Amino acid sequence: MINTAVTNIDGTRFGNSYPEFFDKILVDAPCSGEGMSYKTGGPISRNE
Repeated sequence: MINTAVTNIDGTRFGNSYPEFFDKILVDAPCSGEGMSYKTGGPISRNE
């Protein structure tokens, strides 16, 4: 990749402010943590 930027700003702000600057957006969204169930051998309990 060339000409990239890493931020933690809401991506909708970029799209509205600079629509002519971006062709694509790569998102590394937070995971659900489901992979941790394999380490513990059981389901993950969630506190809600």
